[in-house]
Amino acid sequence: MPRAALCAGIAALIDFQLLWFRVRIDATKAHPSAAEVLSFLVQNAHQDDLEPTRTLQLEVADRGCGFQLREFGSIGQWVADSTELLDAVYQLVHQRVFDEATFRGWVRLHSATFDLGSTRCLLVGPSGAGKTTLSCALVLNGIDVQADENTFIRGGVALPLPRPFHLKAGMEHYVPCLREHTGGLPAVREGAVRAWCPRVDGPWTIDKRRVDLIVFIRRDAHSTRAERLETASAFGSLLEHSYRGSETIRPVVRELATVLRNAPAFSMTWRTAVEAVDQLQTLIKSGPTTPTSER
Repeated sequence: MPRAALCAGIAALIDFQLLWFRVRIDATKAHPSAAEVLSFLVQNAHQDDLEPTRTLQLEVADRGCGFQLREFGSIGQWVADSTELLDAVYQLVHQRVFDEATFRGWVRLHSATFDLGSTRCLLVGPSGAGKTTLSCALVLNGIDVQADENTFIRGGVALPLPRPFHLKAGMEHYVPCLREHTGGLPAVREGAVRAWCPRVDGPWTIDKRRVDLIVFIRRDAHSTRAERLETASAFGSLLEHSYRGSETIRPVVRELATVLRNAPAFSMTWRTAVEAVDQLQTLIKSGPTTPTSER
């Protein structure tokens, strides 16, 4: 079975792996617009560290002026159009993965993940901080970026969530070289958001690796600057960007403390993507004793 298969034209049958799940969506009974929008979900990441142990089977069919979405063996739900269908499938599939991760003891962070040589770095920040923008810039600089939005941690190890990067309109303004790679991408909301599998050369591979560096990012119109954080401050920021998947916060606290024992944390403001990539490379090459720097 291929890593991701689009069969019978545009995704009449969709089949891809998402960590522990084999996701199969049958859209053969639906209008082609359903299959087209669902192609937004498909990624071709190699996930060799993980063998799927669960299967999520969904069926989409026309119903009235909308669609019926049904999980195998369930009653299902009605959605009004293809955009609502994509939102419903996206939430269903990812929530299953999040629940499975919690069951297995992983904690989810709002974080991008990239590897530079033997160093694994987490870019942590809220929506709008620039995780996807910087992830794209890193990819185009030949750096191995595995995820731009969500990362699971357990025992000091990071497991990225393979999701196509969601490129919003105007992304090429911040990363001009991206224009060469974004033609014909699956898109939703009249092209406002496009899905890009982040590889220029070679395969997109997801693996588990110890976290070596954590960088909290935010945009700044004036300078690109990084400074070392004390552990207590880093812990509070990391907690702010983590998700509780259970009724108790104790497992979250334990995993955050574990990752911070091994990985120094920095706060970085960034003005341009070029400066940010240079600053990140400097942090990694200089090691944890890097002094405060500014560009």
